[in-house]
Amino acid sequence: MAFSKIAAENLGGSTLPALAGGSLTGIASPGIVRVGGASATGQNVGHLALDNIFTSTYTNYLVVGYVNLASGGSQVWLRFRTGGSSGSTQEGANYKYIWTGANYGATTASINDNSGDSKFKLSGGTISNDDYPSCYFQMQIFNAFNSGVRTSIQGTFTEFDESAVLSSYEGGGSYHGAESHTGLYILGNNQNLENYTINIYGLKDS
Repeated sequence: MAFSKIAAENLGGSTLPALAGGSLTGIASPGIVRVGGASATGQNVGHLALDNIFTSTYTNYLVVGYVNLASGGSQVWLRFRTGGSSGSTQEGANYKYIWTGANYGATTASINDNSGDSKFKLSGGTISNDDYPSCYFQMQIFNAFNSGVRTSIQGTFTEFDESAVLSSYEGGGSYHGAESHTGLYILGNNQNLENYTINIYGLKDS
């Protein structure tokens, strides 16, 4: 027996009645589902590891967030992880990327590496000030879990440098190695993380 409609006046309050042996139809599952993330303030930690977020359930993911570093002058880095919470961080020279953009004064700039870096560099040297996120970003990650296809990213990245000058970049990159990635690893190159909010969403294929 399938129930396609439940009239509000029949609920008798805010609690749904039990459906013994029945099923609900006509309710579409969401096309985007939060699969992980973290949020904290007043920290002084060397990195943030987000494990068990990439699985075979989704091919593509959306990552939205910001990071404030404990002291100025540091870049924000991103690496992939494999093997879940007991796994390892990928630190080999397999990251290739290009972000291009400009600052407030329309001075153009780029952050790139085409020979193979040990991370995705999401920013230049940034400010440490609670009024200014060191770096905030929105990026899509493609084929993270499929070891047969290179994991790739594209997105937008905005930073405030040590003089509070805003620069914004967009571009793409890929990890040149056959790995099944399961998580992300975010850090500053020479400073700890103080505040951050990161949300990761899985995108349904259909």
